[in-house]
Amino acid sequence: VVDEYTVDNHVYFYRKGKSSSIKGDHANAIGFYEEALRLTWQNREKCEMLSNIAEEYEKMGDYTSAEDYWNRACGVDAYESVSYVYMPISKKGDFLYRIYRYQEAINTYKEALKSLDGVNDRSMDMTKLKYYTRITHFIIDSYEKLGKDNQKDKYHTKLKHAVKRYIEARKAETAETRAHYISKTAWDAYINDGMRDEAMILIDSAIELNPDCSANEYNRKAITT
Repeated sequence: VVDEYTVDNHVYFYRKGKSSSIKGDHANAIGFYEEALRLTWQNREKCEMLSNIAEEYEKMGDYTSAEDYWNRACGVDAYESVSYVYMPISKKGDFLYRIYRYQEAINTYKEALKSLDGVNDRSMDMTKLKYYTRITHFIIDSYEKLGKDNQKDKYHTKLKHAVKRYIEARKAETAETRAHYISKTAWDAYINDGMRDEAMILIDSAIELNPDCSANEYNRKAITT
């Protein structure tokens, strides 16, 4: 198989980086991503390479370097559009959450929410709605871990609203298609992020839309077990 990308193309080094990362060779992955970063000129791709390098450093246990690269990723003229800046910022929040720096994670997540709050509610697409829901969930969870339950109430309201908006956003689709994607989102929210309550709202909505789908009932039982 001939690779369509040559060594003077950033995609070539990006793929080499991904391959090294999968093999657990994080040091080499960083080298390849650095070369990809050098060759790319688009801000979105620069942000992606910086994020990948940050993740490799975290896997190596070098949290100082990881944080430095997350800061650089967030500092790129993010995706050349303010409506996408939440992506690297929310990932930096995830990093801080994973290393138990919950207050800093909260502050970072709030910064990500600001860019989403700036988007007209009715024009917010489903990708943004899922990010909004996930970010809000982790703000609540971080407050709980810090024992600051009194500060999380307003975010519960935001979270419920975001889940409702996600369900509404799929109204243009057939009931079966809506049920499929809502059920999948529920499962992802539960398995990947531990969002059990939100997953239950979504899965019940999917069952209401398509009560004959056995997969929906299976997902509900798995979530409630």
